[in-house]
Amino acid sequence: MKTNNFNWEKLSAIYLLTVGVSVLILWTIILSSGEIVEGPIEFSFHLFSEILMAVTCILAGMIFLRNRSSSRKMCIAGHSLIIYSVLNAAGYYAQTGSYAMPVVFIALFLISMIFVVRFIYYHN
Repeated sequence: MKTNNFNWEKLSAIYLLTVGVSVLILWTIILSSGEIVEGPIEFSFHLFSEILMAVTCILAGMIFLRNRSSSRKMCIAGHSLIIYSVLNAAGYYAQTGSYAMPVVFIALFLISMIFVVRFIYYHN
């Protein structure tokens, strides 16, 4: 998938690692603040899905950087989880009247969509 001497796959791996680690840091901050507004069951499922996404992203990035040939599907899975997560989060923040975070989440959505399309379109 290397085109124009620019390594999109490596950039994807770095992006996945960055998002995954950032999500874990964000949830650590949220959990330590004690400011949970969801019910306990809703929160448990939400937290599980976010941690699953973060771990998948971190693993996909690490696997790619170590062994590119076996990482394509894992990278697509990581980006797909980001797409779901940021769309869900954008709706939550927009509902609360905050519009800065949805803009950030839409940007992350678009970045992951670009990577997914590139992984599919340029696959041999």
